[in-house]
Amino acid sequence: MNSWKYEAGKWEKIDSPFTNEEGEDLKVALARAGYYDFPSENWGEDFGGIQLYCRKDDKPPWYITFTIEDHWYDVLIYNEQDLLEWIAKYTPAYSLTQIAYRR
Repeated sequence: MNSWKYEAGKWEKIDSPFTNEEGEDLKVALARAGYYDFPSENWGEDFGGIQLYCRKDDKPPWYITFTIEDHWYDVLIYNEQDLLEWIAKYTPAYSLTQIAYRR
């Protein structure tokens, strides 16, 4: 995976904190790490999009997956201010794509 940490407006490449066996679905690995097996939020599903996953204990980090064309990325966010900032900065592009697609 292409894993990143987003903190105070800065990006840092990190090793993926999730281990999954070859062929294992990401949702299984997320569930093992304490996350719900469904996204809490979705933006722009049809042509790739953003999915936000929350932990079952409601503690950070929040886990975000997103795609740009055929590339998959994941982001970990460790505090609420950074989460809100990330959503405000990056989800509008996916929302606008979805609006254009549905026209």
